[in-house]
Amino acid sequence: MPCMAISIGYVQSRVKKAHQLFQSSRNEEDNLLKHFQAITKGIKELKLNRSRRADFSANHLGSSVSKLRQKNTTAMKSMAVANSLGQFAQFLTLGFTITSSQSRC
Repeated sequence: MPCMAISIGYVQSRVKKAHQLFQSSRNEEDNLLKHFQAITKGIKELKLNRSRRADFSANHLGSSVSKLRQKNTTAMKSMAVANSLGQFAQFLTLGFTITSSQSRC
């Protein structure tokens, strides 16, 4: 029984961490959408000035996209680990229950 409580606690901590990572990812996505809004507001300036367009694309959009990709990947991996551990704990509990009920008979 104590092992089940420990495994449930550990899985819950991993799920909480994954939710925090997804929140961080959503914040980065909001940041990316703000960059898109900036593009639409300043499209004339970006069309006229090649160096500003290249700078905006490389430094702002590129970094935001790569951060979003990295955060999404980390969050998905964390959630996959938490899900796998949860399923493993569930099957372990099921096996323990079946084994202990068969030994009583």
